[in-house]
Parts: sequence; C-alpha cells; structure tokens
Amino acid sequence: MTTVDEIVECPDRSVGEIALDLEKLAGFKVRDKHYADLKEIVLKSKEAVRAKNGQQWPTTSIPAIRNVITNMGYSDHPPKGHDKEIKFCETLETKRGDCYSWFLIYMTIGEALDLPLIGVLREDRLHLTLRWDDAYYRRTHG
Repeated sequence: MTTVDEIVECPDRSVGEIALDLEKLAGFKVRDKHYADLKEIVLKSKEAVRAKNGQQWPTTSIPAIRNVITNMGYSDHPPKGHDKEIKFCETLETKRGDCYSWFLIYMTIGEALDLPLIGVLREDRLHLTLRWDDAYYRRTHG
C-alpha cells in the first residue's frame, strides 16, 4: 500500500504527478490518461518555449505556455454551477479548472523547464497564482 509519505518523497515525480497520485490514494477517479495528458501538455510547452529562441523569460515563456494550454482546449473557468473545489484529475478530464488546477499545470511545466516559478496565495487566501521570480525579473501572473 502506498502512503502519502512515499508519494511526496518520490524524487522523480512532478508536482502534477504527485497531485494525481494523492488524489488516487484518496479514492478519486484518476486514470492513466490523466498522467498522459499532463505529459503531453509539458512536452508541447517545452517545444513552444524552445521555439522562442530558447529564451526563458516571463514575457515569452508564460504566454507561450498559456497558448499551448488553451490551444489544447483547456479553460481556467470552472464548469458552470461548480461550487466546490475541482480535483486536478477532473481538470484533466473536463479541460476546465480553477486557479489551483492551473497552478499545478504551470508548476509541472516549470519544473520540467527549470523555470523560476513560485506559488503565491493572495491575501484573501481564495486565489492561488504564479510568480516568475529570479534575479532579473519578478512578475505575478494570474
């Protein structure tokens, strides 16, 4: 039986894969397709960022990544009438998510591309967003 500690301490898993592993452990309907979809998003994002002359700047990387995600049909607007927190596997299934789901997608891509992304919880604690945070540039997205 896999435990939370075993999942979280696995060094070769991305933050998105860990989120899916934890949802699966909690009994949610996580399918192999969700992992494959996440990997596809990451691969296409890598290609899009590399197409920008390999520059990893927020002014080129973040819009390129967002274009990939939206061109794949994903929306950062939860389904109408959805009044509860959306599971990450649900976002990958329905292609509709909230700020937490999008945060997990961006952080998974950021890990794969070694982008200086960090999470920022807004003061009202109701919205999670990203910050590009390195020695040259600091910008909050979302």
